[in-house]
Amino acid sequence: MLGGQDALEWMLKMLAAPLLLAPVLNGLPAAAAASASAASSAKAATSTAETPPLETRPASAAEIKSFAAFLQQQQQPEASALPASVSATRQRGSRQWQLQAALDTAPVHAPALPLCIMQRRVFDREARAAKDQRWSEHLPAQQLVWLHHKPQCDAPGASRPPVHPVRLLQAQPDMSTLTLLVNRSELLERARLLMAGNTACARLRARSFQLDAVSREPAGSSDAGMALLIFRSDIGAEAHVTVRKSRTELTAWNVRCPAP
Repeated sequence: MLGGQDALEWMLKMLAAPLLLAPVLNGLPAAAAASASAASSAKAATSTAETPPLETRPASAAEIKSFAAFLQQQQQPEASALPASVSATRQRGSRQWQLQAALDTAPVHAPALPLCIMQRRVFDREARAAKDQRWSEHLPAQQLVWLHHKPQCDAPGASRPPVHPVRLLQAQPDMSTLTLLVNRSELLERARLLMAGNTACARLRARSFQLDAVSREPAGSSDAGMALLIFRSDIGAEAHVTVRKSRTELTAWNVRCPAP
């Protein structure tokens, strides 16, 4: 049992305890709010940084007519077997739209392989140029490839290429191209493991990717001659995956993510 004086002191301490703890207790919600605010700001910054860099819209009737007039002026009304496509893009935040048009040739089937090949001519429009010089062609023409298991690439319902055909940036045997296309998903998943140890690629590791182009590493590089797969993410960033071939085995050998 506590004496009268000791009991009084004990009661005073107990009454003072909430006051002594108040700064700590009151600080907890503030700290939590500050933490939530910081997390929200970081998330917003990340969201802004990961916004797709390009905006797109369909071309207007006047813009399509402008390209048709250019073709007629160049005496190329039958320049392609497929209709021309015209689209407009701009950098996010910019007010200026950039027009681009494409003319596709009829796709052809690679001999004895489930692979279609097509040529695409690309044209850009410069709004400030003289009226009869606004459209100009990008050279050389693009070569596009995609998997196709039907006998004819121009069969009904398959005459148009997929929305995202793969650009072939350097000539190589059709069989080599086919092997890379067939194994692209597995190579991408292996490349994700390499991304974890690459500062420039780590933030992209969980993004969705689509194969954009097939090429080879340039002469003079440490991986010269190896196949190169260029993947484009859903926010427009690229991942370049070097592929090493050993007999019939393909390995994601290296990965780099160039700055936009």
